[in-house]
Amino acid sequence: MRNWVLLIVAAVFEVCWVIGLNQASSVLEWGGTGVAIVVSFLLLLQATKELPVATAYAVFVGLGTVGSVAVDTLVPGSGFTSC
Repeated sequence: MRNWVLLIVAAVFEVCWVIGLNQASSVLEWGGTGVAIVVSFLLLLQATKELPVATAYAVFVGLGTVGSVAVDTLVPGSGFTSC
């Protein structure tokens, strides 16, 4: 169960870095984006120690995609559609 939680948290960080890539305009924001990238992939790697890699990656990418679309839909001015 712990590895699935890690995978979900990794996907949340994935959504954060996708937002960061789109919205960052200062050194601090770019730094936060970099941290989110590193954390998301470290958590994914940790989860794959017990979960099958293909399953974990598919869930990670799927949750990240759904989360990104949800942010674009629910947050006015998120600007994802302009990318």
